[in-house]
Amino acid sequence: MVASKTNLFQTFLSDLFVQKGADAVVNQLSFLTGAIVITHNGVVIAADRKFTKLVGYSKKSLVGMTAFQLISADEIADMETRFARENISHYSLKLLTRSKEIRHVLVAPLSFVAEGETYRVAEFVDITLLNNTLQQLTEEEIKFRAVFEQAAVGIARVSLQGDWLEVNSRLSDILGYSKKELLQLTFQDITYPEDLLPDLELVNEMLTGKRQRYSMEKRYFHKSGKVIWAYLTVSLIRDKSGIPQYFVSVIEDINYKKHVEYQLRYKASHDHLTGLLVRPIFTEQLTVELNRCRRYKRELSLIMLDIDNFKSVNDSHGHAVGDEVLKQFSRVLKDNVREIDCICRFGGEEFIILLPETSAESAQLFAERILGQIQKFGLKPVGKTFALRQVSEWCPIPGTIKVFVVCSLRQMRPCIRPKALVKTG
Repeated sequence: MVASKTNLFQTFLSDLFVQKGADAVVNQLSFLTGAIVITHNGVVIAADRKFTKLVGYSKKSLVGMTAFQLISADEIADMETRFARENISHYSLKLLTRSKEIRHVLVAPLSFVAEGETYRVAEFVDITLLNNTLQQLTEEEIKFRAVFEQAAVGIARVSLQGDWLEVNSRLSDILGYSKKELLQLTFQDITYPEDLLPDLELVNEMLTGKRQRYSMEKRYFHKSGKVIWAYLTVSLIRDKSGIPQYFVSVIEDINYKKHVEYQLRYKASHDHLTGLLVRPIFTEQLTVELNRCRRYKRELSLIMLDIDNFKSVNDSHGHAVGDEVLKQFSRVLKDNVREIDCICRFGGEEFIILLPETSAESAQLFAERILGQIQKFGLKPVGKTFALRQVSEWCPIPGTIKVFVVCSLRQMRPCIRPKALVKTG
């Protein structure tokens, strides 16, 4: 029910850039394997230690260089096209180091806007050894065998139908299956359903000659049943006649990276005290639901709650007790909503609940249930009870029918049952 995960992460990067600068962005992304920040026209403005080590330049030397100075000459045309089209899909690239050595890398870019300007942050994964080995691969070569068995990433030979033909120990560790167990399965068997079709489409493009390799982030089912994230790179091996023989898949465990990204997105979209959505994210979701409501003629309810005289709680008992009031009150709300509902801490002690697909009768019952739960809500440090009461007030939103639920929470007042007012169509 929340906004796009990518959009949230872009918003986080934008805010961090505005507040603390480009260096703070790469420092925040220290879990990556090498990162830089560049302007819309490719000028480097920040780089982390891992990237400087990869290309052999000092940080001071890198800042002010263009991305085109850091790549092989035969890559420049493609890079210019990516910049012109603002393409942020993953791609492989040949980096040119200070010593004029070519390093093969996988690049994962992401753009964000700060103060009206577009910037790009990109992660670089050095695959030089694997790339060189795969290019020279034959079934008899000892070099590949050594890399295959000792690689820090999962590697597998996969049949054209998807059967695991050969897997290394690292892949077995990542997926939780023994080598013997994996050889009884196909990659389709353990691919997360939503990621299977995009994967198969890319496989088909390789088989029809539209591409030589592809990379993607995808999810697998671990043997334990949990879902894990991996970064997959697949190459198609052909014989001397050009006939496809099998795939070579390189699988990198990115679970920790995804966990960190989730934590960053969560911090950007949720109130640190209550764990509820913050106002900007809630507003985005409200807009989505209102548009859906208009288009499909569906019902939508909105409940607004406010804790009256909350300042007196802070003044009399301290902010620690006031924070506990907000946390316990939020917990009551979260325990009584559906998965499709949204709760927002709209202000200091103001809350909003968005109820999609909710009729007037259902909203009335919901409001009464919330009221009943709040009546049971007591604060041990204060020793007093808070209760809901009705406030008669319309909440106009331009272009909509102005019908919403509005309730207020007041200390030591008799409970009055709130009426549920519902927007329909």
